[in-house]
Amino acid sequence: MSVPTKAIHAVSVATLLLAAACGGRSVDSLETRGGAGAPAQPGDGAVDAAPPEERPNRPEPMPTPGPTDPPAPSPLPSPVDPPVDTTPPDPNACARRCPDAMDFQIASPASEADRVFNAVLDEHLGQLYGRIGKYACSEDAVYEGSFDARDDVGEAYGNEPYESNRMSGPVVGSVHVEWPPPWNGSAKLTLISTEQSKHLVLEQDPERPERTEGTNVADFSDSHLYNRAGCYDCAPPIADIPELFAVDGLVATGITVKWTLTASGSLSLVPAELVSVAHLSAIGSRSPATREFFSTLETDGTRRSKTVSDTFIEYVDVLAARWDSCSMETEYQIDQHFEASCPADYGVGNLRILSQQTCCTETLDCPPDRSGCNTNTECFPGPTP
Repeated sequence: MSVPTKAIHAVSVATLLLAAACGGRSVDSLETRGGAGAPAQPGDGAVDAAPPEERPNRPEPMPTPGPTDPPAPSPLPSPVDPPVDTTPPDPNACARRCPDAMDFQIASPASEADRVFNAVLDEHLGQLYGRIGKYACSEDAVYEGSFDARDDVGEAYGNEPYESNRMSGPVVGSVHVEWPPPWNGSAKLTLISTEQSKHLVLEQDPERPERTEGTNVADFSDSHLYNRAGCYDCAPPIADIPELFAVDGLVATGITVKWTLTASGSLSLVPAELVSVAHLSAIGSRSPATREFFSTLETDGTRRSKTVSDTFIEYVDVLAARWDSCSMETEYQIDQHFEASCPADYGVGNLRILSQQTCCTETLDCPPDRSGCNTNTECFPGPTP
């Protein structure tokens, strides 16, 4: 059974209007696309789309909605805990292509800060991709609407360790499709209540979407999403990324323990160009680290930024024969940023080294079987003692 193209890419978006590039780029060499010494990018900072053969997994744009298509989603209420800004995205603000390391790599590092920047670049772009890019760049679809779901799993388990739960009201949803599958394909719709700090997951096999499995309703702090309930012909195919995802009277029964999940609701697909900071904050609200990221952003016009502190550890040549191994530890700060009018325009820059030290370890008093060895570690300021 074949899977629709949009199921493979897990997205369905309106026509991407390649208008003026996202503005607000710094002339700092660490924030300029390509970095210091790299060739200037055309379009005065605009992001140029790579050829299709270089980006085989990028989704194809869908036609612009016509008069008979479902109306555009209404603005999303600000999620609670914590409130975030509701700056609306500008659908004409930029070309929607997630940046990669080559957009920021410093071609000819001129300082130790440049070298460390190149070394940690992928890590920080990966953090921004997980919180912003996968949704703003059409990798995972975004939905919004209202949903009512409840379970009686607490009664089935006698309230230990689970409690019966309900979520009702406005929700934000995200769809992630894994295809082709490593073992079995998966189309997963995660629903997050923007008012109750609760979530629910519906999942299907893209090749057999007639069966839907749902988890119990759980608090963000509750890791008990292991309970599964199933039903047949009770929900639209998730991997098709429909413009309107609606269920009416879904009833799923427990697979191992007999409990019941009931749900009804209607969700509208949010075109990628309309994914806002409020959507992103709600989707990430299940993670304490992501909640903290969005709640502590600094604002400069339409730019949102956060200074991140981290430590980069790398092995170096041993400094003397006595040492078994040596590593250099660099404490640094780096700025992560994105445009509220175009979250797909995100990046990193302005790395500052706070301190460096080299630490070496030697083995002492080691028995013949090498078990229970004592070690000694000494640290020296700077990259080398």
